[in-house]
Amino acid sequence: MINDIRILQGAQALHELEKRRLLPRGEFLTLAQNLKGEEGLEIAGIIKKVWQTFQTMPKTYDTQEGKDPTAYLHYFDGGSFDWWITETDSEPEQLQAFGFVKSELCPEGEWGFVNLQEITQAGAELDLYFTPAPVSTFRK
Repeated sequence: MINDIRILQGAQALHELEKRRLLPRGEFLTLAQNLKGEEGLEIAGIIKKVWQTFQTMPKTYDTQEGKDPTAYLHYFDGGSFDWWITETDSEPEQLQAFGFVKSELCPEGEWGFVNLQEITQAGAELDLYFTPAPVSTFRK
């Protein structure tokens, strides 16, 4: 019974992430399928942790005074781009975030706003195993 509740909570968190377009469709479908498998409890816990991180992370302009803000989410597209997200908009319908991006085209990286829906539609995946850390960790 308790395990069923945990999996249900994971499924609800997954749908919230998908509803806000924080996951590409393929990643959503894979996670939804994995919730039904033998590793469903572990997957549910990971999904809930990511959703809680998104809900509690700083909102736009909250960290602008900080010298080395923490990245709470990490997106990657398989080698060309990495996005470390430090802030998100407070409105659920907004998909804008602020963070640091590095790519083959800009290896030193740069700060800026990004539309999360655009990067997930372009194939970027959310790193489910990412541990929040100062952005300076990734600038090297």
